[in-house]
Amino acid sequence: MSQPIPQRPRRGQKPVNYAEIPENQPIPVRSVTRPQRKDKWALETLLHDPKSELIKHDLKAIMTDDVLSQLTAEDHRELVALLPAADWTFRAHDTEKGTMITPETLEQANELDKNPDFTKVVSASSMTYNNVFWSAVGDWRAMLARGMLKRKEAEVEEIEAVESQEKWKDDQYEEYWGERMQKRQHTKEAIAAVSRDGVVKRGRGRGRGRGRGRGRGRGRGRERGCGAGAGVGTSAVSGTVSGAKTVSQEKKPPGRPRK
Repeated sequence: MSQPIPQRPRRGQKPVNYAEIPENQPIPVRSVTRPQRKDKWALETLLHDPKSELIKHDLKAIMTDDVLSQLTAEDHRELVALLPAADWTFRAHDTEKGTMITPETLEQANELDKNPDFTKVVSASSMTYNNVFWSAVGDWRAMLARGMLKRKEAEVEEIEAVESQEKWKDDQYEEYWGERMQKRQHTKEAIAAVSRDGVVKRGRGRGRGRGRGRGRGRGRGRERGCGAGAGVGTSAVSGTVSGAKTVSQEKKPPGRPRK
């Protein structure tokens, strides 16, 4: 019997020791589990997924009286509770077909709401020409397509998946920025120690121009001296410079005599 071909162990899987497997036992093969496919017609997918089918279809064509009549009484009550009073539609109980009445004013809508002979319902005929309603539906579909209505749990799962895949970036970040932050901490500690000792380093100000601009030559004595001794220091420097010139002239060899 030929020897089984060894397989390279995958990451996260314990390598198989083929020497311990009996000859009659088949070689274990790892089964690939695929993620469960989402149901595109599920309520969660329709209302929160950016690839919802509600974005691809014309909702005006879907919203008909036949479709709304298939809703349960509980669903009707929930939908009616979301509508403002201006969009209420009432159905009479005393008729066989249930005549629909659309109030013209808010006062009439409130009166019919208090009347037990009428029931509030959702009518497609009254919503077809409601521009305010369809404008809000358009804004909702735009938000759905941009992913602004996604569940927070799904966003957290995506973020955790990305972070687990890019853990090496965090390690590189800590290795580099950790050293820099440590250097900055040492610098702050040194500055704090200097401040405690009473020695404060002041930065160099703008001062006056060094060229031929205004203020050249003014205040030189103040910078080199202090108070009343500034003039004395300037005179001493001038005398030293003139004495040096005299000495240099005396040591200079005589020039050639003129003819």
